[in-house]
Amino acid sequence: MTFGSLRSSKLTAIAAVGAAVALGILGQYRLVESRDLSSGLIVWAVAVTVFLVGFWQARSIEAQVPVSMAHGLDRGTDSSIPLRTEALLFVAILAIGIFFRLYKIDTIPPGLNSDAAWNGLHAIRITNGLEYAPYIAEAWGRETMFHYLIAGFQLLLGPTQLAIQLAAVAVGTATLAAFYFLVRRLINTRMALIAMLLLSASGWHLTFSRVGWRAILVPLFIALVFFFLTKALEERRMRDFVIAGVALGLSLDTYDGARMLPFAAGALILYEIVKQPSFIKTHFTHLLAFGGAFVASFAPLGWYAFNNWYDFTFRGRTLWIGSQIEEAGSLEPLFINLKNALLMYNFRANGRDFFLDQPLLDTPVSVFFTLGLVIALLGFRQRGYFALLAVMGFSLVVGIASEPNGNRAIGTLLPVTAFAAIFLFESWRWLTRVYPRHQFLFSAALVAVLLFVTYSTYDSYLGPDRRTQDGFFPNTSVVGRYMHGLAGENTIYVAAGNWPRDTLSYFSYQGEGDPFSLEYEYTTEYDQLLQFQPGSSEGTVFIVQSEPKAGTEALDTLQERFPAAELEQIRRPADDRLIANVLLVPPGGGVGADFTAYAEPGASERDLARRGDLLSIAAALAEFERLTGRFPSTGGVIVVGCASGTIGELCQFQDELGLGTLADVRGRPFRWGYWYQSDGATFTLYAAFELPILQEESCRTQEPILIAEPHVFCIHG
Repeated sequence: MTFGSLRSSKLTAIAAVGAAVALGILGQYRLVESRDLSSGLIVWAVAVTVFLVGFWQARSIEAQVPVSMAHGLDRGTDSSIPLRTEALLFVAILAIGIFFRLYKIDTIPPGLNSDAAWNGLHAIRITNGLEYAPYIAEAWGRETMFHYLIAGFQLLLGPTQLAIQLAAVAVGTATLAAFYFLVRRLINTRMALIAMLLLSASGWHLTFSRVGWRAILVPLFIALVFFFLTKALEERRMRDFVIAGVALGLSLDTYDGARMLPFAAGALILYEIVKQPSFIKTHFTHLLAFGGAFVASFAPLGWYAFNNWYDFTFRGRTLWIGSQIEEAGSLEPLFINLKNALLMYNFRANGRDFFLDQPLLDTPVSVFFTLGLVIALLGFRQRGYFALLAVMGFSLVVGIASEPNGNRAIGTLLPVTAFAAIFLFESWRWLTRVYPRHQFLFSAALVAVLLFVTYSTYDSYLGPDRRTQDGFFPNTSVVGRYMHGLAGENTIYVAAGNWPRDTLSYFSYQGEGDPFSLEYEYTTEYDQLLQFQPGSSEGTVFIVQSEPKAGTEALDTLQERFPAAELEQIRRPADDRLIANVLLVPPGGGVGADFTAYAEPGASERDLARRGDLLSIAAALAEFERLTGRFPSTGGVIVVGCASGTIGELCQFQDELGLGTLADVRGRPFRWGYWYQSDGATFTLYAAFELPILQEESCRTQEPILIAEPHVFCIHG
């Protein structure tokens, strides 16, 4: 190849890759800003095609250019960076990550997520002396490792929101360091520094590092498992095999998203065996130690799962895609999940709390990720790329098998970030090889890109004009803090549309007793406030959401009924927006002369009515079975009527019966609350009674939504 043709080929490769990046940015604009999926995917298809042309051209040129600097893609170190410089850069990037996770943590996020509040409530139980358990059946089933970490911070700071957040911040910060050492081991130092900075400035990881979900543990354990496993496979030391096995066993006590991690680890070991068939013979003892360490560290959780298999698998069975496929009678739900999983990084993340309509990755990182993934797929035979692809592939299975979003697929966070770093690093590496005299210029350009990404994340997630993220319930958090000063000495009644009870309970907890025992009564029916009676020895507090007209009317009636009561307002500190009106009724009530007391039925009358309702429902179910030959099936799972949202036939049956939704989404009965379970051939109806009853053995259950109810009555049919 002549000098002129070589120069032309270089420029062609640069132009092709540059055009691919520009087209990728355009594709992201069509996907994210215009919400035009079809045209966005077409632009992206062109971008990837152009990139492949440029990539192959670049590789062809590289093969003809003398190597001017050391580079080993499958090597754990890079001697071209002095250790002191590496350490300084590591500390600087770690400081950036810590800043991003602690900056304005008292106001960002603006409130406490309900799942994070539940984790905090269970952590209070732990600080109160709850016996150790690696898993709990409540709240659809949860691993407890993160709860114990929260409990540690609660011992230092008390049951505060900050205690929950700092537990997440600590894990997120540790993940930055672990991720650096993982990428350094898999690829090299420069790549590790780039990847660490991208993770430090990742909006996805930043959000999860502040919210207080146990899912934040998954990336940390992925980094630990694969760092020590890769180190073990390279250096063949028994100690590393044991540590890797321990980390892998403990990873299963983090979050559902880690349950595919053993398969990813197994894939890497299989890769090593295929690459070196004698490995299994020469290192059989090491592999045995790895497996033994895994079993030993998994033993507490494994023992629980063995003895409580139904509880341990309840969440997974409830979300299992197979049930949706069976109900639909086709594979369409699987294809939908597969499509959503592939699009959640660049188009829509399908979150229920965060990243609802936004992608998990922001531009331009989403562009770098896609092009870096192409590079990794083409080079999958290299151990570093193979390990990252294995983690991503198996972690995606968790989301595809249930409902893909940013938390269920959080195991893909590290490989996704690494792929973005791969594109940036490989682009820089190629340019500095073919144009060695301009290495400083290309390095400055790389730093500029990384600084732009960092600033963009700050502006989008922490700056004055940051994006609004749902799922933190700022109004509920303000009300909960207000309630804390009144609970214990007053009877509190709360009426609102959608204030998560766990968030209210965490903030209003008084420091003694079971934190899940409510310090208040909650209703979504505003006219129910008129049925509550003020106490004679303590004050009564009515907290009414300000927006609905029904709430305003109920508050007006209460003011007429209690003329001596004081009216206060709860406003959001950030913008002084009115959240709720509060009526403070003194002991005795100050009841007006024209007030006629409401005679609420006693517990025995209410239980009798519940028993009668169950008998009526059972009779209707029998008639349904007579006409159809079967009962509405839930697949053997206990559901809360239509609140499950999955048993359409049962919902229709309820509507015909005039029952409506039988209980709220947490399974807590109000006015009436029934649970239903059927395999199509038989059924069981459950109801929570207020007074002790003679309970049949068949009604005793460890079902998560019933375990908190002391008196359960059931009818079989």
